[in-house]
Amino acid sequence: MVTAKVIDGPELGLLLYWSDAMSSRLPPALWLPADVDDELALVTALGSSWESYQWYGLGTWFAPSAAPHPPAGLADRYGDLQLDLIAEGSLTNPRGLRVRSEWNSLNPRSATLHEFLTATREARGTGSCLALMAPDASPRAWYAASTAMMQRGLLAFGGLGGIDREEANRSAARTYLTAGPAAGYASLIPLDHHPWGGYVVVGDKAFLSSLAELLPESLPGLAEVTWEDAVSRAGSLAL
Repeated sequence: MVTAKVIDGPELGLLLYWSDAMSSRLPPALWLPADVDDELALVTALGSSWESYQWYGLGTWFAPSAAPHPPAGLADRYGDLQLDLIAEGSLTNPRGLRVRSEWNSLNPRSATLHEFLTATREARGTGSCLALMAPDASPRAWYAASTAMMQRGLLAFGGLGGIDREEANRSAARTYLTAGPAAGYASLIPLDHHPWGGYVVVGDKAFLSSLAELLPESLPGLAEVTWEDAVSRAGSLAL
């Protein structure tokens, strides 16, 4: 039977193709791969299994400054996915793009959760992320840490370039992932669909164990794939 497994920080670093030095502080992760066609079933099962936890998402969207309206927010894009708007920010960058970022609590039972995760995969964490927290935890620390991911979205459309931008992106992602255990959140990161979909949940080992215990014995959509299989096929995380 295929079951969810925990991989350690260095193994997570290999999936990210980071150096040993970059990977040494990474937390462990719950390994949840899926064949691309089975990913919706997996997301639906995760949402129902973990609905007692708080789900949070950051989204960042762009529009030309000459556009008649600002970029649409999460509520307009993803139906009933938004529960509450926690914070929002708007600006116009030096290239004339209007930028809108929103931090929201999410409905894990929403039919559009998979759509939002797909958009997060396509953005590769530039301005977007998703996290889970215990029912009694405050989202303030997640909100503060996730601003590093929002800044990655701004870098994608101006600012640093080349090697400097790559280093800044990696540093921001590492800051976000490593802050999770102390701040009480676990990050849900998509695999990049090359060749498998699915997710890893990165966080404190005790938190991951609690999440794993809530999963059904037979988890729909879970693929019999190891992290070594993914690395050998040049698979990675969409981050």
